[in-house]
Amino acid sequence: MPDSKITDLPPASAILDTDISPFVQGLGSAAETRRATFSQIRATLLAERPLHVRDYGAVGNGTKDDTAAIQAALNAAASAGGGVVTIGPRRYLIDSADLVIPANVTLQGGGDPGGWRVNNDYTALPYCFLLNPARTIRLRRNAALEQVAIIRKGFTSPASVRQALDAVQAFAGTAVSIGDGSTGSSATNATDASVRGLLIIGFHWGIYSNGASRTRIRDVLGDCTNGLYLGKSYDIAHNERINWHPLATTGRNWSSVAYTVSGCADNGAGLVRLTTSTPHELKAGDVVVVGGIGGVTSAKGRFTVSAAGATTLDLAASAFSGTYTSGGTVNPAPNHRRGKAFHIYDADMPNFVSCFEFGHDIGWHLDDLTHSAQIVNCGLDGIVVDPGTIGVQISGLANRNKWYGGFWSIR
Repeated sequence: MPDSKITDLPPASAILDTDISPFVQGLGSAAETRRATFSQIRATLLAERPLHVRDYGAVGNGTKDDTAAIQAALNAAASAGGGVVTIGPRRYLIDSADLVIPANVTLQGGGDPGGWRVNNDYTALPYCFLLNPARTIRLRRNAALEQVAIIRKGFTSPASVRQALDAVQAFAGTAVSIGDGSTGSSATNATDASVRGLLIIGFHWGIYSNGASRTRIRDVLGDCTNGLYLGKSYDIAHNERINWHPLATTGRNWSSVAYTVSGCADNGAGLVRLTTSTPHELKAGDVVVVGGIGGVTSAKGRFTVSAAGATTLDLAASAFSGTYTSGGTVNPAPNHRRGKAFHIYDADMPNFVSCFEFGHDIGWHLDDLTHSAQIVNCGLDGIVVDPGTIGVQISGLANRNKWYGGFWSIR
């Protein structure tokens, strides 16, 4: 068949991978016309290049479930022996199943997402996974997750004390899971897994690593009820620049609101009933910190609200006694997280460098069988109005652990 100009060929309504494409290779007398399918050209040009989730059907509009498409890309990389799978600056809904990053595969976004946003607004965050809290992103051995944001599906920026308390109470699920509790050489083990450059908002656990040795967790910012769990971790896990902070609620004009108490009495059933000088936004089930009550010692401390009116609050598990004289505040503490920022259990020489937490019930828990931890330039900063918080808790057979530098706030 003689050579033909491409312009002489009949037009195609659509170009398919199976179409045969003529092209000229070489110059002058050495030029030859060759033919190949587009799939052959793609395979040649893109051999050993990163895969992109859109080539497997991911849309990234925040509403279409992209779970199957992204998993297909990850599985394709694994079938090739490993590699990198990239996502674009879009928002990908993970809704129907866990997302599993296989061994030797890296799932990668673009740029470190950072943490702070004006008005705690994360609706336009790029390189973002919107994760159903019933699902998790799970890493296997030597897998990696890098430079992405993970926002709980359904999270919206709060605009008031009430919305903030509701948003925090809705924190659920686990964003990132490393290992499944097994150790050794099992197929589901996640030894040597790595996460880097993550922003995690709105979960019960930010990162839960259980049964994985030599993990590397770096440059993570997040706001979750509990931050990092590191359990059954052997042969030195490296943790650097991890910061758990109430990012979803801080920095607003309502984030430090406290209601002034104008009255304190028996509610008729023996419980403390507080009256506030202005209407509040609290409801039954909220946790509050009460202080400064004159004459009624039993009204001071942390309580759960058992009943609420427009300007009244009944405190569960309280016992009224005494005579109210004056003063008092009710602090709903929307920046408080009722969990642990760092929980380390059965860990062999874990390292923590330049890590920080603010606002959790327990800042750092060095639990049973944690030994020879090196904690360097790390700190904690609590809700100082709440006497029930703990900065550092050491329990069980934790031993030979060392803390260098940093600071502990007074609690």
